[in-house]
Amino acid sequence: MATLVDAETILARLKSAGIPSYRMESGAGSVFTIKAGMSLEGYDIFVSEKDAERAVQIIK
Repeated sequence: MATLVDAETILARLKSAGIPSYRMESGAGSVFTIKAGMSLEGYDIFVSEKDAERAVQIIK
């Protein structure tokens, strides 16, 4: 689980490596994002399957 700052940092690192990615609130996090302005459940990062192995190496 990533905080919003963690998620944005990871997205920036992936983008600079040329890997398209996006974040999504974990679990019921989208409800909390609407109500509280942030996800209490954290964020998940998604990349295409073909970029997954490379993305893992970049975020380690």
